[in-house]
Amino acid sequence: MLDSFVDNGYRMIRGMLRGSATSNFEFSKPYFINILQIFNPKYMRRLVFVFSCFISVSCSEPTKISNSLNQEQEEFQKKALYVYLNDSLTYDFINSYYLNRLDILETGRKLFVHPINKPKFVYRPAADSKKNIISLPEPIVTDLNFTWDSNRIKNTKIINSYDINDLHQSTSSSVSFKKKFGKGYVCISRPAYNSHTKRIIIREWIENGSSCGTDREQMLSYRLTKNGRWTGN
Repeated sequence: MLDSFVDNGYRMIRGMLRGSATSNFEFSKPYFINILQIFNPKYMRRLVFVFSCFISVSCSEPTKISNSLNQEQEEFQKKALYVYLNDSLTYDFINSYYLNRLDILETGRKLFVHPINKPKFVYRPAADSKKNIISLPEPIVTDLNFTWDSNRIKNTKIINSYDINDLHQSTSSSVSFKKKFGKGYVCISRPAYNSHTKRIIIREWIENGSSCGTDREQMLSYRLTKNGRWTGN
């Protein structure tokens, strides 16, 4: 115990002297032992205890911080993980809780045939106004492996891919777009659920033939109410 105290105490004090005004002073281990011998032996046990506690606390503090950060990271991972609903629940949710939203949009009930990607919150930087950091969404990617079934979505027109391809061959695509789609149409992701927050989200993009950067993306979040229905908030 005493040998360990001497070694740890010597290293600690030597580290404190580095970079200070006394850095040219040669602080050797025998010199440190001589200093200790000045103390009355009956106080040495208390001194050993005090220094040991100080060293123990100093070493354990980084561990506590690391554990706290790990817990925060785990909590964030739980809240950021959203999983797509299965096909049956997807269409039930779209028909029951999302389609009414299209009635208040200028695009009307028009959906693109393929869904877009859900957000990946794990890779999004946290918003921090003090550091001028904003939460940036990922680029919109169309999921060609999934196709909305027009027979399973109520009173909604499905915009097919070949309708879009025809516009690219036009010399005045903006005019052709408005003539074909009017105010545009909506692209949405499949509903995704988080078991930790008990929420469902849908990523929405309004395609109106305009350039990017016009705040056409929305993140819709739904929570389950006490009456068993989902409500957006």
